[in-house]
Amino acid sequence: MQRDKLTPDRWNTLAQGVATALGQNWQVQPAQGDWHREISRCGKNFGFTLSFSYPYRQLIISCTWPIDPETHQPYYPHDNNASIGVSPDKSPEQIARDIIRRLLPDYIQLYQEQIELLRKHTEYATNQERNRQLLAQVVGAEYRTRA
Repeated sequence: MQRDKLTPDRWNTLAQGVATALGQNWQVQPAQGDWHREISRCGKNFGFTLSFSYPYRQLIISCTWPIDPETHQPYYPHDNNASIGVSPDKSPEQIARDIIRRLLPDYIQLYQEQIELLRKHTEYATNQERNRQLLAQVVGAEYRTRA
């Protein structure tokens, strides 16, 4: 299907159909730009962004990642972007099956790894801050939080 045949209404219907086919608790939200839709589970950062690649004439389904609460940036694996391409001519049910079969197994593992890395990063940053406070107290210096 060409992008000019993929109207906004058809795009919304397709994204909603994929979310429904994935099962309970999946929902669609507009994402950046007209040709992006985010499908997430339970309103978390666990889900996918659907976009249309005009040069390749396919739907690109890429994973979303946990958000670092300090930087507000996604915490994602740098060596694997976990995405697939599918034909826009497929039905929402076929696209959902492709997601479940081709993307979810790796994504679940990678997502859990990112959650753990983010937890360790947050714990490390908290310990650094606590150690700065203790050091300032020991040497009698004024402690200022990092802004």
